Amino acid sequence: MIYRLEKDFPGDMGVPDDACRGAHTERAVKAIADSLMVKEAVSIGNLRMCRLLPLSCIALLESFDILINLNSTMASHIEALEADVGHCRRYVDMSPMSIKAFLPHLGYEKALQLLEEFRAGVTQDLADFLRARLGAELVENLISQHNLTSPGYI
Repeated sequence: MIYRLEKDFPGDMGVPDDACRGAHTERAVKAIADSLMVKEAVSIGNLRMCRLLPLSCIALLESFDILINLNSTMASHIEALEADVGHCRRYVDMSPMSIKAFLPHLGYEKALQLLEEFRAGVTQDLADFLRARLGAELVENLISQHNLTSPGYI
């Protein structure tokens, strides 16, 4: 699992978690339905002459109320989520797209050559393949969290 809860979270005000999830899902579906209704009503004519404009406004305001309430009830649950760093790191290590981090250092031709060698091989871990070819220190620096999320990155 990419995310995990660090602590147990009871449902809202003693309501079981399944009931909370169901209620939150129901509210979200209602907000989506209201948004679709607004889109369809407004697309029928221009806004100045649309006879469905009052209905659209009511649905839009109702959606705002639902989403504001849903946001406040879900905030505590979302704050408790924490990324599973090891799991996410495995995805990065296996992704052929991480070769992009090496472009400024290797150039397109060398990076493409390494990627083709990787695809022809048996390993599924690009990071391990590159560590063996380029050295662990360079690979760790280039695919570090700091390097990949810094301004100016490709």
